[in-house]
Amino acid sequence: MRRTFDERLSRKEFRMNIVNRLKDLSANERGVMVDKIINEKHNIPFSKKDTLSRATIYRWLKEFNSGVDAGTVLMGKVRSDRDDFRILSEEQKDALMLWRYENPYRTLEDLRNELMTNDSTRFPYVPSTATIGRFLRSKGLSRSVLTKNEKPKAKIRLAFEAEYPQQIWMADTKGPDVYVKDPSDPDNIVCAMPIMIIDDNSRFLVAAKYVIVENEEAVMDLFFEAVLRFGVCEILYADRGGPYMGKRLKRAAAIIGCNIIHAARQDCEAKGKILYDAFYYPHLFIKAL
Repeated sequence: MRRTFDERLSRKEFRMNIVNRLKDLSANERGVMVDKIINEKHNIPFSKKDTLSRATIYRWLKEFNSGVDAGTVLMGKVRSDRDDFRILSEEQKDALMLWRYENPYRTLEDLRNELMTNDSTRFPYVPSTATIGRFLRSKGLSRSVLTKNEKPKAKIRLAFEAEYPQQIWMADTKGPDVYVKDPSDPDNIVCAMPIMIIDDNSRFLVAAKYVIVENEEAVMDLFFEAVLRFGVCEILYADRGGPYMGKRLKRAAAIIGCNIIHAARQDCEAKGKILYDAFYYPHLFIKAL
């Protein structure tokens, strides 16, 4: 921690009080006085400790006897490399400042992982998260400073992905709608909606089909097809729409050992990966159908 001049001066005053009790004593008298000081309780400035060690006392005495400037002796040294961060290359410093500007909500661990995966920033050393945090604070780029008095315009969504396949399946009714003839009345045209289940880790569409009526039965049929092909997932993540909130679906999932969780209310963006894949990877979507 950076100390002000007054704080360093108060620490010098305490140290000088200890040294003044010893500097004019003989060797035997000094030893007795040191033992007495060690057993005393002290109010040490800016320290949680209340006792002194023998080595510390003799170090202060040696520094006083060898000091050439009475004004600075026992003041404590100021690091000459403060705010230098020699372990960080210029490329790493520039990258860290740029990434923090782009997204103030990224964690220090995320920034460190980004340094390790980028070819231009993983050399010569990969710094610790503590070093990255100190560097950003020295530049005024800490998260608390950048987000102070700033209310996000939208919910902050950090990158997330299931750790392995079959851990999380995401189910939703998303994708391009099509208009087809009504099977019960071929003279009419009705809208067919796609229901999809995607594996969050592999981004593989484990099941997808178009339905004219979106209800719990259609979701259960699709879920049964996915389980039959790929096995039971650990978690089925869905929104709070009627087809996904039915008791039959929840009971069926519980019997086979699958836990169903639902997105928060009015938070349809929580499952945006399904919509993204449907529009940006249509070949996967069509193949699943």
